[in-house]
Amino acid sequence: RVVEIYFAVAASMFEPELAECRSVYTKSSIFAVILSDLYEAQESLDDMMLFSQAVKRWDMSLVHRMPEEMKICFVGLYQTVNEIAEQGRKTQGRDVLPYLRNLWETQLASYTKEAKWVQDKYVPSFEEYMENGKVSVGLATIVLTSALFTGEILSDEVLSKMGYESKFLQLMVSTGRLVIDTKTHQ
Repeated sequence: RVVEIYFAVAASMFEPELAECRSVYTKSSIFAVILSDLYEAQESLDDMMLFSQAVKRWDMSLVHRMPEEMKICFVGLYQTVNEIAEQGRKTQGRDVLPYLRNLWETQLASYTKEAKWVQDKYVPSFEEYMENGKVSVGLATIVLTSALFTGEILSDEVLSKMGYESKFLQLMVSTGRLVIDTKTHQ
């Protein structure tokens, strides 16, 4: 999927000055896919909660309690997000790690909710499903992370207006969720 993901972003952001944005978009997209698959494959809700807790605390000390596949994913996510945050600090002129951590924490909470629904054999209403699905689709995490690398300095005020509640983002993630679901619905 790496080539597919990179090609998709390269086709729309082809300018040389957006190379870092393309790289961050690709890395974020790959982790969204990997973590979605990881959470779908996990049978233990406790392991998912531990992984989510490690992300929330941004704590490597919890890794030793994780199954091997989760250890690999957490260490990879931790290192990659820290690397992106360092790039973002240089680009934005301030620490963006808390912002990035919050995006991933929110993302993982949506995966956990879906896993709990499956475990409990709970069928959410369409509204509940869409509310969570707009986060679990991963587009917000990917786009909001990448936005830090478009060449513009984004103030905290601008970032807050681009958050999950913005009309643009709501339309984008709703469309993304429905497009993906029409392809995978059985």
